[in-house]
Amino acid sequence: MEQIVEEILIENNIEIPNKIERCNTGHGNYVFELNYLKRKNIIRINYEGNLYSQYENFKYL
Repeated sequence: MEQIVEEILIENNIEIPNKIERCNTGHGNYVFELNYLKRKNIIRINYEGNLYSQYENFKYL
């Protein structure tokens, strides 16, 4: 799964973190913590249905 997160980041011209860790939270989504040198970000992925359009307004890092 971490490889998919990296592909999403590359596709959107977002810096690749030093470490990608899957969080144990999230029942309907895969949640990952992106560890950079001076910050951390969270990315959430859901493969069920076409939810992309619903979350387009919330897509940011």
